[in-house]
Amino acid sequence: MAVKRGGSGGVILTKTSAEPIDIDDLFERPDDRKNKQPVRYQSTNVLVIGDQATYKTKSLETIPKEIIDPKTGEFKEARVLHIDADDRSAVIDRAKAPHFEFIRIPYDPADNVGTWERYNGLIERLRNKQYEFNVGILDTLSPLAMTAWDLSWEEPPIGVGTLRMNKRGEAYHASRYTTDYTNGADMNYEFVKQEMRRIIFALMRRFDYFICTAHLKNPYFGDAGTAKEKFTADLQGGLKDVLPRMFQEVYFTVKSRASTDPLVVANQGWCWQTQPANKKYARTCLPIPANVPMDYGIIMRNEWQRYVDSPVEAAIEEQEDVS
Repeated sequence: MAVKRGGSGGVILTKTSAEPIDIDDLFERPDDRKNKQPVRYQSTNVLVIGDQATYKTKSLETIPKEIIDPKTGEFKEARVLHIDADDRSAVIDRAKAPHFEFIRIPYDPADNVGTWERYNGLIERLRNKQYEFNVGILDTLSPLAMTAWDLSWEEPPIGVGTLRMNKRGEAYHASRYTTDYTNGADMNYEFVKQEMRRIIFALMRRFDYFICTAHLKNPYFGDAGTAKEKFTADLQGGLKDVLPRMFQEVYFTVKSRASTDPLVVANQGWCWQTQPANKKYARTCLPIPANVPMDYGIIMRNEWQRYVDSPVEAAIEEQEDVS
């Protein structure tokens, strides 16, 4: 394989029959850095984990109508695609979200293959620029994970089927209801982990900003008193640990302590926890306090400074009750 730049148009020439790939846009050039508007602490994707009724979906109304282009640092009009997998988009006030478009891809146990094809079809249309959006929302992960788990039991090449081999080399069929790693479900868990990562990464790469919401999973009782005792997303198998690593920002919804901030008041006291505390391993790349209002302007307009000046205090008693 040879890489050609400059006069050749920056294409990769291979011995295969595939079309040459233009890679020039992947390089950051000194002129780009010089002309780019200064944007501090840019983050472009966030995973929000929280229990139900903690305003994960309603808070999406704070996505501003104008956002910073992470490539240029200039402001541009936001074009938001809300992928409604959980049938919760009705809580979003359409009058407050004229820059939103909504698409429903709910969990349908009678048509798992069709649901998966819809996700892949959406990704393909986004990749081909048939749909032009710069902000994407996957709300929430649970229906997608349920679809992937059911799909994993389909026979190959769609899923991994039920045929397994035990340690003695004997063939057997695993039950579609098993969740035991040692009894044949290991292949299903790996299928779910790989396919979910593929879908999430593919969606993440189609937008300038990507938001993903997930339901909260309490620590397992068997983890009590160990380093594994922590809150995480309610998903199957190793995906609970893998998922947060895929995002720059990982926030948990927590209750604030009598905040007067208008956004916290509007969300019935719920805010984002952005740093580790009380077994909730949140993470941020931004210089923001440990607790801030659910305000997507922090990320998409770089408006974190006002919350540095006016931080929100979390209610410790709320976190103790949840755990």
